[in-house]
Amino acid sequence: IANSRNTRPMSPGMNTSGWLFATLAIVEPWWRKLIVEKADPASVEPVRGFGDDDDGMPIKPGAKPIALLDGKDFAFYRSLNEKARAYVREKMASMTDADLDAETIRTRPDGTSVAITGRWYLYHVLEHFSGHYGQILLLRHLYRDATTRG
Repeated sequence: IANSRNTRPMSPGMNTSGWLFATLAIVEPWWRKLIVEKADPASVEPVRGFGDDDDGMPIKPGAKPIALLDGKDFAFYRSLNEKARAYVREKMASMTDADLDAETIRTRPDGTSVAITGRWYLYHVLEHFSGHYGQILLLRHLYRDATTRG
């Protein structure tokens, strides 16, 4: 992904690799704030410079990229992820064994509640990153194939 052309979707309604990079920059600090620090996850916004819902995901069928992320180059997304990762790396240094087992009760939008531990947070971030990284690789292959056909 060398330029903004590569972060555009293959067709309207598909997530771009840029959107996927942006959501990765949101998730790690967001869950860290909520689960480990027991703080409002929105307070991490200054780390990234944009809000929790500003990645435009999930994209609606047939939708175009959101204006905030449209046309951004790889350096923009790399910077987002570097800032988010630096924040998490700094904060993780103080994570204790007790943080791994401590529970945070989270109320979902549908009103149900779930107990989440620091251990779950670490697993979820790894799972989330892995899934979206796979999507990014798939988009790269699709883009390469689409642009090399004669």
